[in-house]
Amino acid sequence: MKKWIIFPLSLLLLVLVLTASAETPSTDIKSVLTRDIKVNERNADGSFPDNPVIAGESPTTGLPTSNSSYVPILVQIDNNVGPVPQWGISSADIIYEFPIQGQGWTRLTALFSDEYPQEAGPVRSGRVMHADLREEWDALLVHYGRQEAPGSNMSESLSNYGVTAKGLDIDGIGNKYQNYFARVKYHVAPHNVSAYVAKLHELMLTQGYQFPIRPFKFTDDLNYGGTIAEKINVIHKGNKDTHSTFVYNAANNAYYRFIASGAYFDLLKPAEQLSYSNVIVQRTKLSFNNSSMNPMLPEVVGTGACDIFIGGQYIAGVWARHKPNERTVFFDQNGNEISLQRGKTWVIICDDSTQIIIGDLDKTQTTLFVTEPADGTDPGLVNPTVVSPDQTAKPASIESQPTPQPEVAAIEATENENTATVQVANNGLLNMRKVASKTSDIISRIRSGSSVQVISTDKEWTNISFEGKKGYVISEYLVFPQPKTDPLVNTQVENTTEYLPLKQGDRGDEVLNLKKRLYELGYFRTSSLNDQYIDSTVEAVREFEKRNGLTVDGAADTEMLKLLYSTEAKKQ
Repeated sequence: MKKWIIFPLSLLLLVLVLTASAETPSTDIKSVLTRDIKVNERNADGSFPDNPVIAGESPTTGLPTSNSSYVPILVQIDNNVGPVPQWGISSADIIYEFPIQGQGWTRLTALFSDEYPQEAGPVRSGRVMHADLREEWDALLVHYGRQEAPGSNMSESLSNYGVTAKGLDIDGIGNKYQNYFARVKYHVAPHNVSAYVAKLHELMLTQGYQFPIRPFKFTDDLNYGGTIAEKINVIHKGNKDTHSTFVYNAANNAYYRFIASGAYFDLLKPAEQLSYSNVIVQRTKLSFNNSSMNPMLPEVVGTGACDIFIGGQYIAGVWARHKPNERTVFFDQNGNEISLQRGKTWVIICDDSTQIIIGDLDKTQTTLFVTEPADGTDPGLVNPTVVSPDQTAKPASIESQPTPQPEVAAIEATENENTATVQVANNGLLNMRKVASKTSDIISRIRSGSSVQVISTDKEWTNISFEGKKGYVISEYLVFPQPKTDPLVNTQVENTTEYLPLKQGDRGDEVLNLKKRLYELGYFRTSSLNDQYIDSTVEAVREFEKRNGLTVDGAADTEMLKLLYSTEAKKQ
């Protein structure tokens, strides 16, 4: 898979580029679960007082707000290779990153309370750890399926916490809340479930539930007494696909986030690179309930070490949480509750196996930001660069967004030779530029499937007219009525999505999607399907494996799933 990075946009960025490109020695922060820091401000019973609610100020971001009611909504967001870029995440106040499986795979939980996007996703299943997180916010919890393995049963946790009785558990599996979820075309299954967040917000307003407000402290002061930390690498067990880098930009006092494909952005807002004013790594114990598919965080109540990155500085602090239904408090190196910078926050909850490296990675470490230059030169180590506040960041896929699974355009006949059809993978958007150059101003973004008027074309660029505007698009993303050159070969491209293996006894949205796909191919005769991997599922998988020349064992391993979700899968 090609990796793309953000390149400088103009000479105005020269100073930033030179700064970000310069080699800085790396510092590997020692990963510890505890630190010998005594926390202050405890009440007599061991709890911590809630911070005061400030009128007109968001309790989660410290930014001005005009919201008349406070409704926190937590949404489970997929985070492996297939679902990137996610959507709706630019509206999240806080994003939590949790372990979801062994080998360093993670899943996101987005907290919305300042603003509520029309939709967010891709939504995936929940775990006990997400029920634990919900308690400290007493928020509406939105997910698509749940783990119910004995010993790590999310349904039991929600019941014990009283969440189900409150009506604060929204599971998209089943019919009860089907009007609040939809399958969309942004990515292929199982990464294509959208939750209607704004609609859920309206539902909560009608129910009149009084959500407790537990604000963070905020400050405009940058005097934290920390050490310089302008570039942060986060490596989960050496997994390059969940490896992320945060690069500090002093101009807007925030960390821009980069992932394997380049700049981190929202699929529905591709011009806006996402940044976070506070990045916090919360360390706690991680265990597994008989399987790497069943991660558990049994010690999210108590105290532990945390690594805080704020205002371009690193602070070795601690966290504390007195009870499940009380807030997690983050403390600085002196044991005082830290005042966050105003803006969005990224919280990584992990054990001591996650590496945090400040500065540039050396060549013996995992290299994430690798590009394949157009001039044919060898790719090398590249440092991510940050855009200035008055510039827009280019998304990872450069000229069309999103393209998580690349496709080769096939030229098809149409009735009008002077028109062409935009064809971008996964219902993406195509940039129309002022002149035929990738650095030219974007004057429109055209959705896949749209018809455009062709003025002139060559091998690389096509001059078009669309909705009264004229500009240039890259020719390979157009389907022409007749070949302008030799016809392109419609080559099958390898499915690069990483699927998690499934077996009998598993349960959740991954299993339901497996069964729906088997039904589409004729291996199930009924569309009334549940999310349990039971005997009938084993038999359907065995039939698929037999028909498609795979090892017949009834288990849905990665090889089987890649074939199942591909166009090469044979029907029954």
